[in-house]
Amino acid sequence: MRGPMAQINHMIAPERLLFSASYVASLLATLYCSVVMHSYILTIISSVMQLVVGLADIACHVVCACAALGGHLKLLNVTRDHGCERNAET
Repeated sequence: MRGPMAQINHMIAPERLLFSASYVASLLATLYCSVVMHSYILTIISSVMQLVVGLADIACHVVCACAALGGHLKLLNVTRDHGCERNAET
């Protein structure tokens, strides 16, 4: 548990900005399509986009966590070349 300001700072960090913007955009699209437009199809499409962005974010965290542990997972062939240098050194 980090607290709200630490979470916001983490979300707007330059290396996380693309994920954060994509997730917020897909979340707002899902709400707009379901509440305002009442479109079942567009709600499903935007929900799938939200799911894909969320899964990509989780996958990135798993790769960064594995890289922080040393990157010795031969099954995944995880190295520190996945953009996690800052997190791996802390």
